[in-house]
Amino acid sequence: MTTKNKVGYNSAPESDDNKRPDAWCNQCEVKRLECGGDWNEESEAFANIKLLCGCCYDQAKVINTSNKSWWKFWH
Repeated sequence: MTTKNKVGYNSAPESDDNKRPDAWCNQCEVKRLECGGDWNEESEAFANIKLLCGCCYDQAKVINTSNKSWWKFWH
């Protein structure tokens, strides 16, 4: 998040009750799949999970899902 480099965006399904579901990068997705597609002690330790506020979550999602580079100027 701090480098603003694209690292991928993978997430649990969005719902009416949860507009910001848990999300993770492509490297963590590879590790999760290596662990049978589940989050377990090994995949969670690899992920080193961090909590983001709603604003930072939205910014990370835009950075990792947008094909445009306007977000580079977003402070």
